[in-house]
Amino acid sequence: MMSLLSLLQHGLWQTYACVNDYYAYARSAEFIHSELMEGFEWARAPRDIVLTVGVLAFVKFFFRFLRQRVYQRLSANRCFVR
Repeated sequence: MMSLLSLLQHGLWQTYACVNDYYAYARSAEFIHSELMEGFEWARAPRDIVLTVGVLAFVKFFFRFLRQRVYQRLSANRCFVR
């Protein structure tokens, strides 16, 4: 999804510039920091924020799951020690 929605836009525009102008121009700072490419970067920000929120939610779920498993094993071991 990231490749299709964000990186593909940059790549296609850079390929177009490379074919029509030349390779050095497509890789130059002038092209990379052009208004259109900067717009592509800012259009990526909301998608990256959604991805970050999803990753943080997954990490929170994972650590809660691990903590619950550790507590279960500790409580199970205490029953057998007595």
